[in-house]
Amino acid sequence: LKCSVSNGQAESAFPRTMSTIRPCSRSSCQHCQKRVAIFLIDGFGILRRRHEAKCPLAKVTPPATQAETTSETTTATAVLTGSTASSSSSLRPNVTPQESPGFWPRLMSSLRCGRRHRPAALVQRPAAVAAPAVGEVVRGGVMLEGDERTEVLREESHFKVSPLLSTFRAVNLESGRSRFESESTWLRILATKATFARRSVRAPPEGEGWSTPCEHSDSRWKMQLWYKWSAPTTISTLSRLKVQGSLSEVLSLFREADKVSNWLPFVTGGECTWSHDVPALVFNIEAKVPIVPRRFSTLIHRAFIDDADDTQTLPGVYIIEWTPPAEDVATGLFCGMQVPPTPPRSSAMQVNLSTTFVCPDPEQQDCCVIIMAGENDFGVNQRLIPNLVLRKFLTFNSKVVASNISSCLQDMERFGYSERIEKDAQGFYSSVRKRTSRRG
Repeated sequence: LKCSVSNGQAESAFPRTMSTIRPCSRSSCQHCQKRVAIFLIDGFGILRRRHEAKCPLAKVTPPATQAETTSETTTATAVLTGSTASSSSSLRPNVTPQESPGFWPRLMSSLRCGRRHRPAALVQRPAAVAAPAVGEVVRGGVMLEGDERTEVLREESHFKVSPLLSTFRAVNLESGRSRFESESTWLRILATKATFARRSVRAPPEGEGWSTPCEHSDSRWKMQLWYKWSAPTTISTLSRLKVQGSLSEVLSLFREADKVSNWLPFVTGGECTWSHDVPALVFNIEAKVPIVPRRFSTLIHRAFIDDADDTQTLPGVYIIEWTPPAEDVATGLFCGMQVPPTPPRSSAMQVNLSTTFVCPDPEQQDCCVIIMAGENDFGVNQRLIPNLVLRKFLTFNSKVVASNISSCLQDMERFGYSERIEKDAQGFYSSVRKRTSRRG
């Protein structure tokens, strides 16, 4: 670097050069304004977001920061939609023409940080989710008509006389824990899912394309697994597991959803809320797959319902679960249940529809059969996964699930399920016992 002499003193040009460099506007923490980027440049914002998550001033950020963020996002939106330079400048009255950045800096800034700076005010959320009117049937926001509407109404009337629901209602009325304000809404939503759900848990599976069963067993359990590609990246699976335990004990593995990490692989924790109006719950689980460098969270509504047909060969309980739409949980409630918060720094995943059927084993006492059906989107095309590799992976995963379930049933007290069954905070297990005794 060259040096200049002023007043007899040598002055380096390097400090002057560094003082004139303007750092990236997003290289500083939005709370404490500390520069945390390398070389004053922040392209992806990894270091800045890591600092902001632990910044001590995060809870005392002034309101002006939000207003500035909203203004920048509005400007970026105008650039992306093809607005002129004059209209973009009018959206930021506090910036003079000399200080306004050029077209390409604004465009690259919006592409790089538009998602992070999206304000909550731009997202239109309904104030409340209205229940369907009498006679109206809605599925996925679309009004159903004709045969689909008739089928859903038939399912709704079918579940209204569900013995488990009737017993659950009677138990909670006696204890004064419920007023059943959300039962009609819950039944209407459940009816739109139940038709396909009840047909999907028939083992062996019906239809074409299913693989030959993968069979493996232990002294305490026996499992069969079928699978097929239902889409280029989606695999449908159906498993039949026979374990030792009563109906209430097996159902407690699914009812106490906050303890699912005891038997479901890769799950690290979760929060759950139960309903006193209907036999259902809402929970949010967090999972960490070893080969993926981020965590996943899934919000699931789980319903417990049985069949009113006394001529059914295998009397049991259907467990139907899915992820509610965002507009249905915008108020923080779903069918009267508080929606658990989403774990921080996790990617949201969804469950379109999953069904489990639990029933006593007709061939052996003190044993139950668990039939689980679901779809998994691997995100990888079928052509890139050899059938031999896929079969080994599904077989290994099903063995781990079967072994963990059997271990929980063998030592219910150590895993905390016995205490939950004895406490029976929502009256679910007493309803199951009464229902079983009536069927017997």
